[in-house]
Amino acid sequence: MEETTVGPAETSYRAPSTPPHRDVFGTLFGLLVFFGGVGLLLITFQAAYRLFTTPPESALGIEHGKALDVAAAGDSAARLILRIVLLLIMAFVGSMVANRGISLYADSRKHHK
Repeated sequence: MEETTVGPAETSYRAPSTPPHRDVFGTLFGLLVFFGGVGLLLITFQAAYRLFTTPPESALGIEHGKALDVAAAGDSAARLILRIVLLLIMAFVGSMVANRGISLYADSRKHHK
């Protein structure tokens, strides 16, 4: 006597795969957000370039031939540090916006069932 097992039949049939769903609005919005983030990064880099190409004497308000005013130089240094911190924040925000745009673009091109 032979034993038989009852189970699913093994066949090579596969259900047709769904074509990729492309959301045009989501794709365009994702690209728009991405390029907005890249634009913010470009503005940040331009501001950083201007900040770091400024001679230290003019950035700190020091004039040649005059006595150093420590209070004014300290105030200028504090403003310079604040500008650097703001540049870091701007770079972080710009990269987060660009990353969100990439995510929106990728999500708009996923397969939907």
